[in-house]
Amino acid sequence: MDTWDQGNGRIERRRIRTSIALNNFSNFPHVQQVFSLERTTILLKASEIRQETVVGLCIRGRINYHPTRS
Repeated sequence: MDTWDQGNGRIERRRIRTSIALNNFSNFPHVQQVFSLERTTILLKASEIRQETVVGLCIRGRINYHPTRS
C-alpha cells in the first residue's frame, strides 16, 4: 500500500509491505508477519531526496492495517 503527502515544503511517499512467507524460516518465537516500511521524502527547496527503509516483525496475526491508523 502506498500513501503520498505534500506539505511543509516536501513530498513524502510511504509504502508498507507485509508477508507471512518467512514465518517458517525465523527462529524468533511466535512470528506471524514481517513488514517493510519504505519512506521517500523530497525536500523541494533543497532539491534533496531522502530514503529510509525500516523492517520488522509482528507476533499478531495478519490484520488489514491502514497506514493512517495507530
